Amino acid sequence: MEYQTQSCKCLECGGIVRGSLPEGIVPRQDMNINLQALLVWLGNYGHLSYEKQQELVWELGGIEIGTGTLQKTNQRVAEAIAPALDDLWAWATHRPNVHVDETPWCVMGVKEWLWTASGEGFCLFHAADTRGRVELETMLGTEFAGVLSSDDFSVYNGCHAKAQHF
Repeated sequence: MEYQTQSCKCLECGGIVRGSLPEGIVPRQDMNINLQALLVWLGNYGHLSYEKQQELVWELGGIEIGTGTLQKTNQRVAEAIAPALDDLWAWATHRPNVHVDETPWCVMGVKEWLWTASGEGFCLFHAADTRGRVELETMLGTEFAGVLSSDDFSVYNGCHAKAQHF
């Protein structure tokens, strides 16, 4: 996709006046925000590969998008939501009851761990190299005062309680 605007230079003051981009277009980005959001959703939630995303947007609208553009878009959106995600994690540390769990998953042939922290109205994910207490502290801090529930506390503090103050 390409968007062009007109620029004019005032002959008296030398000021430059530029036309505005269409609504939803972010300067120096190839796609409008709605298409970016859709592609990030398709890749992260829908698990569509970059190649399948390219095929889909071509079939729907004849739009050619490079793999690099999809990677950069995903990276840009991840960076844009990072502060909000940090705020959600900080908020979760003040919930009265948080359930945590972890499950192994294979990432490029390497065993890693996907953690969840959930409670009433929320569920947050944390990807990690270990299933140890350090990950729990990364997620909820060292001062969590609520009730922490899990199916296996031996990983966290050496006891097998089903719920415990942390």
